[in-house]
Amino acid sequence: MKKSYRFKVGLLVLLILTVLLTGCGQQENEEVSNVNSKNIEQVQKDTKSGSQKIEVNVLKIEKEDFKSELEITGTIEGIKEVNTFAETNGKLIDLKVNEEEEIKKGEIIGVLKRDILKAKVEQAKANLEVAQTNLNKINAGARNQELKQAKASVNQAEANYKKANADYKRISKLYKDGATTKERLDTVKTNYMVAKAKLNFAQENLNLIQEGARKEDRIAAKFKLKQAQAALKLTKEKLNNTVVTAPVSGVITDVFIEEGEMVNANKPLAYLVSMNQVLLKADVSTKELSNLAVGQTAYIKVNSYPKEIFKGQISKIGSKVDKQSRTIEVDIIINNPEFKLKSGMFGKGRIILNTWKDVIILPKSVVKSKQQNYIYVVKDDFVVKRKVEVESISKNKYLVTEGLQPGEQVITSNFNQINPGEQIYIRKQGSE
Repeated sequence: MKKSYRFKVGLLVLLILTVLLTGCGQQENEEVSNVNSKNIEQVQKDTKSGSQKIEVNVLKIEKEDFKSELEITGTIEGIKEVNTFAETNGKLIDLKVNEEEEIKKGEIIGVLKRDILKAKVEQAKANLEVAQTNLNKINAGARNQELKQAKASVNQAEANYKKANADYKRISKLYKDGATTKERLDTVKTNYMVAKAKLNFAQENLNLIQEGARKEDRIAAKFKLKQAQAALKLTKEKLNNTVVTAPVSGVITDVFIEEGEMVNANKPLAYLVSMNQVLLKADVSTKELSNLAVGQTAYIKVNSYPKEIFKGQISKIGSKVDKQSRTIEVDIIINNPEFKLKSGMFGKGRIILNTWKDVIILPKSVVKSKQQNYIYVVKDDFVVKRKVEVESISKNKYLVTEGLQPGEQVITSNFNQINPGEQIYIRKQGSE
């Protein structure tokens, strides 16, 4: 009987406790639900003083300029590689370069024997002077003294002709009258013919002197002058070609001849790599191909000059993908006026893919995603969950297009310990 009574009492106590506990749980759930639905101002009023705050780091939002970059590595190479040739045959008498020596465009690589060509240049100069003198003489015409002599010859020939003509007429009349012999007439007639011929010759000579040289003579003299000028020019060029100069600035990587050897026009003297501009050849993942374009700026560093940054541009994007690495070769051209960058150097740097001005940027680590993108911001020391619109612009950065303003604070730590509406304590504040 006692046992049955004790059992009933225990069962009743257990039932009462169950009812009491269930009622407390419902009340607690109702309070949390009310807290989550209230605004921040009401939560502040309902929060008991002295409650424990969660420590967080925050990022103070400021607008900034941002560059999207792609890290690259590669090897430096010369852009232009050329053989240097002599343009004439001859004996090399002076070699002025050595292998691995830097040289500027126009500097002398070697000199060929040139004594014979020097003499030919002097001979060509003399021939040119003679041709010029002849043409000048023809163009100037006869001198006054020659003209006077020609006129005097004509006058003398006219006088002789008049006398011979008068004698011929007189003797002819006497012959008809039978007063003189046939021999006498023939002699006088011959003298008359000679006098007439001399007069004609003197007159023609005077005419030539007065008219000057013939057109054909002037043309011939001008042609000879041009021939002499061309001959001098050609001889000078041959002489100049005995000096072999660098066609571009660069580095002498190979020398193929020694002093005293004969040089042929088709035989190279040295091999020259142009280094006033160089290429960095980098392998880039095909995933980045859509972001690359010829003309994009790149900044390159090499170990030999750790404090210097060399600016370049993409000059070529390859058309063939490496099947094993799934990369494509990108050429970056870099100005190298001081020849600091050497062929074979290892370089690393970054390509500027895009640039944004006066925008809000967030680390991807602070943007959470569950059906939509959101972040946690601080308002009056309380946590607020905020929806944001973002755009991925680099491996670890988002561009915020909507939902965030300058001056606001974004929580960057302890995400697994915070919930909307909870009070927090700012341990560390930074800015992007």
